Amino acid sequence: MTSSENVLSIAKQLADAIKDSDVYASYERAKQASDEDGELQKLIGEFNLKRMVVTNEMDKDSPDESLISSVNEEMRTIYDSIMANEHMKFYNIRKSYVDQLLNSVNETIMSALTGGDGQTSCTHDCSTCGGCG
Repeated sequence: MTSSENVLSIAKQLADAIKDSDVYASYERAKQASDEDGELQKLIGEFNLKRMVVTNEMDKDSPDESLISSVNEEMRTIYDSIMANEHMKFYNIRKSYVDQLLNSVNETIMSALTGGDGQTSCTHDCSTCGGCG
């Protein structure tokens, strides 16, 4: 096995470890709950259709600005409903935890590559956090 193949093999092991983490498992449950929420999926579908209407109208030589404005307002209302959905709220929170974990992994790798000790101060307990960055 070449050194590049070894690095990629270790990266796969790291990905598997992330998938096995409580953070990722919670994210997957939240994603499944969102996917199975019929009302939420209906709202997302409506939002996407409205977005297509706006995109198609904007692509015209003489777009109807009144139509675009009206549909954009409808999109804002639908978006607010989507973001108010409990499953979407839970999904967004859990996704942010996965993003934080992945950022910490990347910071650890970058620190180790640049001569640091490879340690980050992230505890993965967001209640103790001063912010990721």
